[in-house]
Amino acid sequence: MHMHVSLIMGQIGIIGQEYEHDFGRLLDAALNEPHKVPTMVAQDRDILIATNRSGENALAWLALENQFEQVILLRNVGSPIPHFALYEAIELLNIKMIILLLELGVDIDIYTCRSTYRRVLPEMTRKQRRLIRSYFSQFGYDIDSLD
Repeated sequence: MHMHVSLIMGQIGIIGQEYEHDFGRLLDAALNEPHKVPTMVAQDRDILIATNRSGENALAWLALENQFEQVILLRNVGSPIPHFALYEAIELLNIKMIILLLELGVDIDIYTCRSTYRRVLPEMTRKQRRLIRSYFSQFGYDIDSLD
């Protein structure tokens, strides 16, 4: 495994149990040898839903780490996008990741999105608020609604 990924993974305690092995392999390939990812997935589709101890699949972990190209790669080979990846992007005010996840087809639980949005509203600039509202609106959701 690549040294940088090994250090990060060791620090957050991802590697250790058998069920996490596939998560680590896919994450390592996505970050260091992306050309191998389609073959890995073709050989074992379940690798896309393998999780770490926090319950994140590789796509969710990559989204949190702002790895845009790798998120696109995993989505293109069929990885699901966990709902919480979008909530975390909203909470971190990561506008680019919010937009990417919406464009890649994340299933939206608008009530949780609104709750998260309201929680971070005081920290937002007007531009951030406008962008988030605009992108949710493009997908048919009013994130400012009190419903």
